[in-house]
Amino acid sequence: MSIIIGLLFTLTGGVVWGVVSSQLAAEKITVPNDAHFMQGALVSGPVSALAQADIISTHALKASKGLTMHPALARRPLLRRTLAILPRLMSSTPSARPS
Repeated sequence: MSIIIGLLFTLTGGVVWGVVSSQLAAEKITVPNDAHFMQGALVSGPVSALAQADIISTHALKASKGLTMHPALARRPLLRRTLAILPRLMSSTPSARPS
């Protein structure tokens, strides 16, 4: 029984890998040249997606002067309040309402 479950998980993982990889490739995103690795590569799999996420994190920390979300929100009460009501605002937009 555990062999069947293992095979099922392996098959499922392969299908998910394929779907995610094809969706990433369809976006035609390339890893920036200032990334730590895989510069200029098409984001089409988990390793290139990791490179893209890493450089996004690097840019975000640089832009926030090293502050993560919690300290940044602690210093900006208006931003904190805006983010708190954002889900309500999004659910009240006409395009989000069920028809």
